[in-house]
Amino acid sequence: MKIKRVVIIASVAVLAVAGAVIFFNRRAPQIRFETEAVFIGDIRNTITATGRVQPLEQVEVSTQVSGIIDTIMVDFNDKVSANQIIAILDRSVLQLQVAQSDASLSSAQSEFDFRKSLFERANVMRERNMISADDYEQVKFNFQRAENSLRIARIDNNRARTNLGFATIRSPIDGVVLSRSVERGQTIAASLNAPALFTIARDLTRMQVLADIDEADIGQIREGMRVRFTVDAWMDSAFFGEVQSIRIQPNTASGAVSYTTVITADNSNGLLLPGMTATVEIITSGVENVLVIPARALRYRPSNATAARSLQGAQQGAQARQEQGEQRQTQEREQGQNRERSGSQNRERGERSGERGNRQGGQRNNRQQGGAAQTREATVWVLENGAQNERLIQTGERSGTQIEVRSGLEVGDQVIVIEVSGTAATRNTTARNPLQQGGGANAPRGMTSAGGGGRR
Repeated sequence: MKIKRVVIIASVAVLAVAGAVIFFNRRAPQIRFETEAVFIGDIRNTITATGRVQPLEQVEVSTQVSGIIDTIMVDFNDKVSANQIIAILDRSVLQLQVAQSDASLSSAQSEFDFRKSLFERANVMRERNMISADDYEQVKFNFQRAENSLRIARIDNNRARTNLGFATIRSPIDGVVLSRSVERGQTIAASLNAPALFTIARDLTRMQVLADIDEADIGQIREGMRVRFTVDAWMDSAFFGEVQSIRIQPNTASGAVSYTTVITADNSNGLLLPGMTATVEIITSGVENVLVIPARALRYRPSNATAARSLQGAQQGAQARQEQGEQRQTQEREQGQNRERSGSQNRERGERSGERGNRQGGQRNNRQQGGAAQTREATVWVLENGAQNERLIQTGERSGTQIEVRSGLEVGDQVIVIEVSGTAATRNTTARNPLQQGGGANAPRGMTSAGGGGRR
């Protein structure tokens, strides 16, 4: 009997201890939310590519005559003007050719003068029937041949003098010498593929970037689109330009097709140098100074544990918004009466809606040629006074991580992006783990308890 009593007491004690453990370890799960504030920002959709920085115009200067480089008058990076002498070939041989052509021209001139006098005399004799027809034709033939020989001699003389002029190499444009590929004393042989002696670039205050755009993205690009690009030499600086043209000739490499897009940019500061590699972002669409929320806020939906609480909060929020709407209507009626009495209706209306008008104007002015994004309706959840409130919003432009809000939210509203729930024991464990986020007082910025009523 005594043993039975001991067994019963021990069983009761075990059950009591188990119940105490279950009671103290069982905690209602506490729900926390990660929120992000609605802010005014920019949304851009871009296409990324790489390209080369080049001058808008550059000319390779060669020679039309063969010879030895006698003088070089410019070097790398020198500024030159149009028709400026930049190099001179040895002219001794060319001067001899000119002297020879002068002698040939003088001989042809003498022959022409002699044949001309004979032809004039033969004309007088023919009028008097003092010369036969055969003799007259022979004199006329000799005169015409001398005239043609004189014409050829003049052409040869002009050619020789022109070649002598080609020995003096001049700059064809105003610009900067990018390269010099000859040295003094070097022999230059003119041919169908004449070697380039100098490369001269026109005004370097304007540059162009030749970017290769993949065929899958080329359909989104239009002339006049804004471009942002960087170069490795100035990683902390951004350069801006616009699409000048799209070349329709395809570029094929390893089976991939791309098209060259010409981008012009200002280089008045001289930071961009020819040949630099540019990382290009072509802004295909975008808006500025608009309300922005994270894209993941549209994917959030409350769990069953917070649905009832969210419904109650939504009702309270709807009632509060209704009261605010009534107050706003009353204020608007009063303002309307004041505007009618003062006669300044348009001015006060513009002051009241100035901020919204500026934001909408910024949208219109900054939308790209691809067309304005269509307005869509969506639902987000906002944390207000510790409760979730559902909001119906209208969205516009979208990027990979952000969405434009056209109506339904205001700056500073806390939209919920993630719901996190767990027991106290779990929170304590994660708080001690530095690799995981903790709850309660250790919660990171933007993590709010459902009962705390706080905002990020």
